This record gives sequence, C-alpha cells and structure tokens, in this order.
Amino acid sequence: KDPFFPKSGRFSPRAVVKTSDPLPQGELPPGMVLKGLSGTKEHPLAIINNRTFAAGEEAELRIGLGIYRVKVIDIKESSAMVSVNGAPPKQTPLTL
Repeated sequence: KDPFFPKSGRFSPRAVVKTSDPLPQGELPPGMVLKGLSGTKEHPLAIINNRTFAAGEEAELRIGLGIYRVKVIDIKESSAMVSVNGAPPKQTPLTL
C-alpha cells in the first residue's frame, strides 16, 4: 500500500488471462506490433512489442490482458514471419 495515497488502486493485482487457444486463421493478437528491425544481414533481429527476437526464437509476450507464445520463424527486409500459440505463421509488416 502507498502510505500517502491509501485509496489508490494502482498496486492492486490485475487479472492476467493465459491464452493457449490458437487464434483464428490468419489473425494476430490485437496490439501485437512489429516496431523495428535491426541487426546485420547475417543475423537479423525483429523488435515486437519492445522485445527483441532473432529468427527461430520463441518467448511469451504479454499483449493486452493475455499472454501469448510467440515464435519468430523468419525475418525479412520489412516484415517478419510470426507464429502465435502454435498457429500457422503469419507475415507481420513493419509499423512506422
């Protein structure tokens, strides 16, 4: 609790929903954004929701109120192929 603001709700626990269901065919979670591409041509990196991925890397991302298992399959010049929760890969364009 905050001693200066005892009625504040900012430290209250929030419900997090772990999603394991595959998304509908050809859809990515709302709020998932490819923010940038970096690295070298031999070792490209993709920045998805402020997290850096290499090709073949897999991790859990919190997007909205859900947690999604994201795997980057391939990284191209202006997009990345991403699989979410084991669904077929989908191309994600770079958002500026």
